[in-house]
Amino acid sequence: MVFASCRTESYDPEYAELRIQVLHNCGNGPLLYDTLIYQNAAGESYQVEHLEYYISGITLYGSNGSRYHDDGIYYVNARENPQMIIHLDSIAPGSYYRMTCNVGIDSNRNEYGYLPNTMENAGMAWPEFMGGGYHFIKLEGHFQGAALWGFAVHLGSDSVLPTCSTNSQLALKYINHTATLTMDVNEWFQNPHTYSFINDGNYTMGNQLLMGKIRDNGSDIFSLQQNN
Repeated sequence: MVFASCRTESYDPEYAELRIQVLHNCGNGPLLYDTLIYQNAAGESYQVEHLEYYISGITLYGSNGSRYHDDGIYYVNARENPQMIIHLDSIAPGSYYRMTCNVGIDSNRNEYGYLPNTMENAGMAWPEFMGGGYHFIKLEGHFQGAALWGFAVHLGSDSVLPTCSTNSQLALKYINHTATLTMDVNEWFQNPHTYSFINDGNYTMGNQLLMGKIRDNGSDIFSLQQNN
């Protein structure tokens, strides 16, 4: 997906637009796959092999007390589509100081069959006996234990929906604003909980305690930077 060419007219449109590119880091650099170079807060070395999730409920908070809310649900496959773009339009021009969003789908819409019947959405189905709906995130890979063991961080069910927040100054006035939303994958394993694959568990699916820790850690996984 390619950004449209920038407009150079100096005028105030009725609404502003913002195109957000979603990127993924792990620590201080871009996320690399299939390589055992990362370390979580528990001191365990790990590698990432798969990452897919939904973003929904994007809300911008205006400096004048206004809010902009987007109803879209966006599927992200970090490995297969590294150029993911979220397009927000009909934004009231002004300054915004904060953005919040969900990693996953809110309870009003987290019902299997709500989303279009694509292969991607079908693959994100959450088992009916666990409450149904959709996976919010699938983060999978291997970590170094006594051997190279697998891990799968899966979240689903309404009680463990992560709500993420980022304090970012956005000045939205024109049509072709762009920004970068970056997830730090390592943050899923720290703050407020130090998550250990060995001591806590390497498979979270269906375990409310483990999923709750990951949910809590997800509050600060994103940073948002305006580009123009």
